[in-house]
Amino acid sequence: MSQFKLINHSFDDDYIPLIVEKKKAWESYYIHNWMFNEFTHTIQLSTMLIWGVAGLGKTALVIEFCNNPSVRKAYKCFSFASIGPRCTSKEILRLVLRGMSFPDRRAADGISFNDDDDEDSLADLLYRTLHKSRYLIVLDDIRDTEVWIRLKVSFPDDGNMSRIILTSRREDFLGRDATVQHLEMSLLNDDESWDLLRKLVITAEGEGCSPELEEIGKKIAKNCRGLPLAIIEVAEHLRKIEKTEWKMVAEREDPVTITKDENRPLKQTIQNLVSHSQSKFVLPDSKIKFISDELCSLESSLEKVRSSPSSRKVDVSSSERRVTDVARKLEDLIDSRISNHFLLRSNLQIFGNERFTDELSQQLEQFRQEITAFTQLLQTGEEEDHYQHQEPSDDSFDVEYVPLIIEKKKAWETFKIWDWMFDGKRRLSTMLIWGMAGLGKTALAREYCNNPDVRIDFECFSFVSIGPHYKLREILQLVLRRMSFLDRRADKISFNDDDDEDSLAGLLHRTLHKHRYLIVLDNIWDTDVWLRLKVSFPDDRNMSRIILTSRLRYFVNCDDTVHITEMSFLDDGESWNLLRKLVFTNQEERCSRELEEIGKKIAKNCEGLPLAIIEVGKLLSKTEKTVEDWKILAEKEDPLTITIDDNTPLSEALSLSYTMLPQYLKACFLYMGVFPKKYKIPCLKVSNLWISEGILEPGENNSVEAMADRCLSRLALRSVILYDKLTFTSKRIPKTSRLHFTFRNLCVNEAHREKFFCVIKKYADFSFPEKLNSQNRLCFHNNIVLGFEEVHSWMESIPNARSLLCFGPKQPYPIALYLGFRLLKVLDAVSIRFYEFPLQVVKLVHLKYLAITYDGEIPSSISCLWNLEVLIVSRHNNIKRSNLPVYLPIEIWKLHKLKHLECMGLDLPDPSSADDYSLVLENLLTLSGVTAHSVKVGLLARIPNLKKIGIKIESAHDSVETFSFLGVDQFATLYEEIESFKCVVVYPSLIRSPENVTSVPIHFPLLLKKISLSGCGFSWSYVRAMGDLPNLETLKLRWYAFCGPVWKTSDWDFPSLKYLLLEDLDLKWWDSTRDHFPSLVRLVIRHCYNLQEIPRDFAHIKSLRMVEVDDCRKQVTVEIEKQRKRYRNIKSELRVRFSADAEKAK
Repeated sequence: MSQFKLINHSFDDDYIPLIVEKKKAWESYYIHNWMFNEFTHTIQLSTMLIWGVAGLGKTALVIEFCNNPSVRKAYKCFSFASIGPRCTSKEILRLVLRGMSFPDRRAADGISFNDDDDEDSLADLLYRTLHKSRYLIVLDDIRDTEVWIRLKVSFPDDGNMSRIILTSRREDFLGRDATVQHLEMSLLNDDESWDLLRKLVITAEGEGCSPELEEIGKKIAKNCRGLPLAIIEVAEHLRKIEKTEWKMVAEREDPVTITKDENRPLKQTIQNLVSHSQSKFVLPDSKIKFISDELCSLESSLEKVRSSPSSRKVDVSSSERRVTDVARKLEDLIDSRISNHFLLRSNLQIFGNERFTDELSQQLEQFRQEITAFTQLLQTGEEEDHYQHQEPSDDSFDVEYVPLIIEKKKAWETFKIWDWMFDGKRRLSTMLIWGMAGLGKTALAREYCNNPDVRIDFECFSFVSIGPHYKLREILQLVLRRMSFLDRRADKISFNDDDDEDSLAGLLHRTLHKHRYLIVLDNIWDTDVWLRLKVSFPDDRNMSRIILTSRLRYFVNCDDTVHITEMSFLDDGESWNLLRKLVFTNQEERCSRELEEIGKKIAKNCEGLPLAIIEVGKLLSKTEKTVEDWKILAEKEDPLTITIDDNTPLSEALSLSYTMLPQYLKACFLYMGVFPKKYKIPCLKVSNLWISEGILEPGENNSVEAMADRCLSRLALRSVILYDKLTFTSKRIPKTSRLHFTFRNLCVNEAHREKFFCVIKKYADFSFPEKLNSQNRLCFHNNIVLGFEEVHSWMESIPNARSLLCFGPKQPYPIALYLGFRLLKVLDAVSIRFYEFPLQVVKLVHLKYLAITYDGEIPSSISCLWNLEVLIVSRHNNIKRSNLPVYLPIEIWKLHKLKHLECMGLDLPDPSSADDYSLVLENLLTLSGVTAHSVKVGLLARIPNLKKIGIKIESAHDSVETFSFLGVDQFATLYEEIESFKCVVVYPSLIRSPENVTSVPIHFPLLLKKISLSGCGFSWSYVRAMGDLPNLETLKLRWYAFCGPVWKTSDWDFPSLKYLLLEDLDLKWWDSTRDHFPSLVRLVIRHCYNLQEIPRDFAHIKSLRMVEVDDCRKQVTVEIEKQRKRYRNIKSELRVRFSADAEKAK
């Protein structure tokens, strides 16, 4: 009888007995009793969910238990299927059927099915296979509620004690299924953690563990916080180092560092060289092995660098830069070799392989020496690193500025806090005030809590500033020390400095018990600290309150009981008001009209950040109050220069946000600085650039695109980047983001210092070329300078540049762009117009990202760019000269690494005539800018993994678009799992009426999440094709996407829709109810001048949070506003704007 094996998870088979040893004490006992009817007393089919965080050993527990002979003997059918987040119900059915085993050895050959069988056929086959047999089915790592609902009907209940075991990281994915037994996996305790770690590390018989080493080992094990997988990772690290180095691991805040390989681009380059089919022409096999062996020999040294504590006070930045420089030289050397081969198309023996190998050996040796020196420097500083916990408050405001800061905040933020604090609810409640450093979170919390009207309502009060480096024990001591009482009995709290966490937590709980208390934890960073601390606060149902302030939004994600308030920036008027009060402190001193005009510009340049305004106010207070002096500051791009080394409160606050980023997020954050000030950064664009630059790599269970989305989200949740617009859809990143000028200034200065990139805005930036020659990313924010001969000469002196980014204003005339960088990976020159295709580009064989503006045909030699992943061709001239399609070259199908293709007005050619089945774009995820000629089943079948498609149809004046690609058996059936569809019709004839549009029924891919339509002119009856889509979250209808005066929706339409945009439509009557849009979060209506009113029932959609109305009839919102005023439980916000009113305000 075959046994279950570990499939698709992180534990080796050898570790299973160790992990489940503790689990058998309770979890296995619980499963055994459930499985064999010892407490359920039922013979019916029963299901158990084993859930918990990743790394607890859920899969290991189930495998060990189900491989038990006594368990296997009791069942006639077994199947174990590892699923994960992406498996569909159809794929799972196949896995269960293929994995079916039978003790009576009527092997699975009795189960036969075809790969193209549909889901219903497979479900019926599974039902028949299991019918009348007692079975045990394990569905491991299941996460999708809908998948489980569709699967469970395939398991028959014959009253024979059959059982189903599910494992998941989510308890809630089953919804309210009361028939399922729940078992939460517990963490290991300290003794069990040490026992597991000891058995993993001390593996040799007779090998002992000294008392000193055991004490250190127990501390390391405890720091793993009971997570088995973390203990395994730490054990693997401990086995690689000397036991004398255990103490260094024990003193680290986190025993295991979860981050990306900081040296990954170099490793990836060498791995590409070793694995590429053409590498044998670059180096003989013996030399390839030499490179691979040398790389492996560096791993032990690199391991010490990666595992070094991040809080060291030693100045290692210069040594770190030397390591990076040597790594880049090594990468350049290898890439140059590859580039030479592909350009010369010859065997490179004429260059002398021995000379190349010698040079490579020298670079590797230098790299090893720098790594060794870096490691020694870290070890030297180890004894000197006694970090003192003197954390600044989150905002670093002087006390005298607090009243000025909160003056505006009282209007809204303070109102929200007051409303929450005195809402009459007796349960203990917590509020998080979060936002970017320098907004005034601490100032707001302190001023509010010092209000006598607030303090008098609480018997106990404590305000503690924490910061990122405090441990739980120290925080408990601070809270107790700073406790004040309304009856002044503070002397009753006594404890010893050496009391442990449990004693202090118990003391705090007893101190607060039966008292109404207000606790403020300022500048908190650590999720784990909060989760462990919150249990110390008793809930005596006496309206006690806790206020948290943080720059991190995510750290309370796991706590749904926390109320969240995001701090807002000051507007222009409030910014000037604050700056004026800071500069003109003398009441007799007047501000002239000229100075006020300039001062408002300076205040506006601070972008609403109070701490930045305070720093600027200090500067202006020290200068003469003259128009000339103020103009100098007003005309600067940034009113302040911010670096890591500054000692100003603003710099220290921002630097802390930066230094606390994980290493992989630091690189992503710094890269945001390549964009100009106030640039709305397209999230998709920056994600593609990160990937092409090699800054990101795929996660264990995620694509690199998913990792990019996650990094953007984490940067926003850490308050270092700002989202322009929220999408109100789950797991979706907004279209654009931006950097506050303070963070952008920090990015640019730090990136220049780290040689990460160099920004060039004017010719004067070339005054010190020696500072620029070592940069490998060149960012031009002024394209005009690219035309100077001196600039060309300077660019020729940087042969190893990797990126050329031209983000200056678009130029209507051509600029001679230097493209002699043989190792270039990224070229973004959309802002430069090319009249002829730059043929130098096709020689850049390392290019991964190419974006240009060009109206002509793309040459067939584009196929030379075999590394290309992103191709963007924008058009300068949008006038359609002919109805005939313009095709990309057939060679475009040879770019097998292509992931994103955006070619405005160009179509994919049909490769079927080439009779070459290798012409497949297997990695292409996004296709946009093409016309309907590219949306053909035979053509799209060669793009199997397409996720997003955007179609642009330029119709002639008298043409009628049939939209045949939306018909039956078209791309909708081919791409059921496509996520995003966009169709824009430019110049729709006679602002097309429904009579001029095809009457053929339209169909959309079943699992679409986003649809955007413009100019299609469909009848409103066609909208039902979208209303039935189960996963549709975003729907945007623009510019006569649908025509006609009446839109009538049906019951249970749009079950998952969260965002709805209606813009420039001739809609007059909208007949709908709240049941038709049950999940709607945001509704936006713009320029729908005929619309009479929004359905009044929409005010009662529980999920609705925002209704925006721009330039519509004033009575549109009358009824919904009446509903909002009548019912206090309606939480949606209403925003109405009229262009005429805005013009009058000016």
